[in-house]
Amino acid sequence: MKLKITLIITILLIAADIPILWAKDKIKEKIETPLKLAIQTRQKSQKELDKWEKERIKLQAKYDALLEKNNTLTKKRSKLILTEASQKAFNDELSKREKESRQISEEIGPFIENVYAQIEDLIASGLPFLAQERTSRMSKLKVTLQDEKVSLAEKYRKVMEALLIEAEYGNTIEVYQEKIQLQQKELLGNIFRLGRISLFFLTLDHKTAAYFNVAQKQWTVLDNRYLSDIHAAIEMGSKRRPIELLCLPIGKLKVQ
Repeated sequence: MKLKITLIITILLIAADIPILWAKDKIKEKIETPLKLAIQTRQKSQKELDKWEKERIKLQAKYDALLEKNNTLTKKRSKLILTEASQKAFNDELSKREKESRQISEEIGPFIENVYAQIEDLIASGLPFLAQERTSRMSKLKVTLQDEKVSLAEKYRKVMEALLIEAEYGNTIEVYQEKIQLQQKELLGNIFRLGRISLFFLTLDHKTAAYFNVAQKQWTVLDNRYLSDIHAAIEMGSKRRPIELLCLPIGKLKVQ
């Protein structure tokens, strides 16, 4: 009987504690569940923040790189603008020079031909000294001028060279030996060239002197009184005698 009472009391006590335990579990659940949810939300938010921070850093680095690249390209563009302006000025100058070059080329051709013709006329109408040498030079020059493969610059140089040689004859004297036709006879003797003014001839035996008459295109005999002076001139021209004043019959000069 006593055991039965004790068992009943125990059951009653346990039954009395069940509501209390249930209440405690309820309270614990109400506290822990929001807390866990808050922690999970916080953790998720932190992950999102970390992810966005990494993305921000990446985008910032990309922005900085693009900004640096933009600065570099801006500087390069400025340089290219200056280069373009300089190149345009250079191209304009080249176009101007090309136009001038074409104009010169159009004018230089006739000019070269005209100078060549003048040299030919000068040789034909002037004193007949070094005839073979000068004729050969002009023949070679003519071939050069007619050669289309030769540049205008080279043709100009050649014709100016020939003109300079002809002009140089006017500042020099020369003695050389040659045969001439005098009074229907062929005579061998020394010829003294006085610049481009006169040609004098003296036979090897010093007995006959002559000068070239440009107007008549022939050799004319000189009076014997000029023999000594012409002989002296030939000696000076050959550098066998010191320079001195001479009296030579150069005649009248015609100014054109």
